[in-house]
Amino acid sequence: MGMSLNEFVLGFVGVLIGLGVADLLTSFHKLLRAGRRVKWDWLTLLYAAYMLFSLIVFWWWQFEFPPPGTSLTIAQFLGNFLFLALSFLMVASALPDDVPAEGLDLRDYYMSSLRHRWGLLTIGLAYNWAGGTLAALAGGVGALTRADALGAIGLVFLCVVLAACAMRIRAVWYQALALAILFATTSYFNLFRPIGP
Repeated sequence: MGMSLNEFVLGFVGVLIGLGVADLLTSFHKLLRAGRRVKWDWLTLLYAAYMLFSLIVFWWWQFEFPPPGTSLTIAQFLGNFLFLALSFLMVASALPDDVPAEGLDLRDYYMSSLRHRWGLLTIGLAYNWAGGTLAALAGGVGALTRADALGAIGLVFLCVVLAACAMRIRAVWYQALALAILFATTSYFNLFRPIGP
């Protein structure tokens, strides 16, 4: 028996998600190897953990894409690919690629790249919000009713606003609050979501 469409798509998606995970873990390994040259920061690590969690969630959702019994064109797959490419860029921005000989302060790194990291995340969340809104208006998202799906979309919109504000608000408490709400929202809708028959 040949490969199903879902297996075909999941293979490609798995490679790109694997590259994102590998990039994040390689960057973390370089930080560990640098030892005392790194001034550690919990906020940077929290952001990196959220990026890793987001990749896992995206991969989890791919189990049902495309739905069984459907066909898929490249044009239909492009939206998924664009979100996948954006996800890779978001994850790659989470940790520095190298540690200079003079050392690295992770809080300085985090604050110096706020617009880049949160800009990518804002685009990703807005993309998710737009796609979810269209699906909800069409009759629901998966097992969610239309009303529940629209409620979920409201929470995603809140996350879009929080992420957009995090590009400019440098206060550590705000950065931590935005990440906590993103973690909570993503966990609420995905942590116990089963896949399979």
